[in-house]
Amino acid sequence: MADPPAELCFGASDTSYDRIWRIGKVGREGYFSEQAYYGGEPEMRFLHKAIGVGRFEFYYRQLKIEPGEKAYAIQIRPLVSR
Repeated sequence: MADPPAELCFGASDTSYDRIWRIGKVGREGYFSEQAYYGGEPEMRFLHKAIGVGRFEFYYRQLKIEPGEKAYAIQIRPLVSR
């Protein structure tokens, strides 16, 4: 899979979990969240983790935090007018 454009990754094409988490924790991009998603019936199974930073949400497949894991998808949230 090709690396995403640097514009989506805060100046570099590196979407590793540890890099995106550090960028979010610093707080310069505004909104920051770290979540795990579960789904399925009858038992809830792990789907993926996500780190939200500013308008972007980066998705990771591994349940265990792997610092060098690359995002498998990036979602861009729409701008919200105030």
